[in-house]
Amino acid sequence: MANAAVLLMLALTVLAGCRPDKAELGRRAPVGDSTATDGRSDDSPVVARIGDRPIRFEDVTSSLDALPVFVRMRYQAPERRLEFLEAYIEFQILALSASTEGFGGDPLVVDALKRDLVSRYLRENVDSRFRVAGIPESDVAAWYEANRHEFVHPAQNKVHRILVKDQVEAAKVAFRAGALVPEATGDPSEVFASLVRPPWVKAEGDLKVEDLGFLPDVSGRPSSIPQAVQAVAGSMGELFSVAGPVAAEDGWSILFLAAKRPAAEEGIDQARTGIASIILEQRRLAARRALADGLREGRVITVDDDVLAGIGVEAGSSGSVPGQESIR
Repeated sequence: MANAAVLLMLALTVLAGCRPDKAELGRRAPVGDSTATDGRSDDSPVVARIGDRPIRFEDVTSSLDALPVFVRMRYQAPERRLEFLEAYIEFQILALSASTEGFGGDPLVVDALKRDLVSRYLRENVDSRFRVAGIPESDVAAWYEANRHEFVHPAQNKVHRILVKDQVEAAKVAFRAGALVPEATGDPSEVFASLVRPPWVKAEGDLKVEDLGFLPDVSGRPSSIPQAVQAVAGSMGELFSVAGPVAAEDGWSILFLAAKRPAAEEGIDQARTGIASIILEQRRLAARRALADGLREGRVITVDDDVLAGIGVEAGSSGSVPGQESIR
């Protein structure tokens, strides 16, 4: 039982990071304020109390319902419900203690609350207006026809290339790639990309890495990739292998096989569900941006370019973008 309680506490902690207590969202009062209304129904029965702070039936059941199914199923049995309540009380006591000691004002906590506020606000004001069932069949069919190459295609290679203007330099890059990439202990793609940065080149920007996408290209759209490069890229067989330099009108290309995908012939009936989901998310994203643009109107927003220029240097590339989230 001790192990089960620990697992439940971890689940509740993760849940809290995604769904702060509605009391905080509704009243913006301290967690320890037992006199403030929590925005939930006072008619919900009180199942327990922490001092004079009630824990209502609705509080417990909403937390239980939000847990993953495999965790929730464990507490269907009556004898397990007390175990869940005890873990829930422990969680609330820890939250009260953290709030009393001032952790509620920690910038990371405040930022997490803001992220959840934005997520809830968008779900209520934007996402809830869009449903897969509301996407016309004609829109699904049009999307399928415009992107048929994603569903019907031969076996393809996803290829990256380093484009070099000088033949001698291209031979050097090809030699380094052939020697270093096959022996890579980390991500071969990153090793290949690193060949365009110091110390291999004098200055970053002297060479460039390009993602050529999946070849052969069957999209029917105009392509700037030389035929000679496409021919070699399409014939590469071993994953993470290197080829070239390939001479073409735009220079010399050193190629790297990043991924392979098998031939496919997926009809619209098979693709319908996935296409509808893609269209749904595209429309939600467009509506979110339109809402944000509308909220920006009338607000004076200024940017200090000098400070902005230093953000990438100071923050590095490991931090997340404020407000960034996956909508899929």
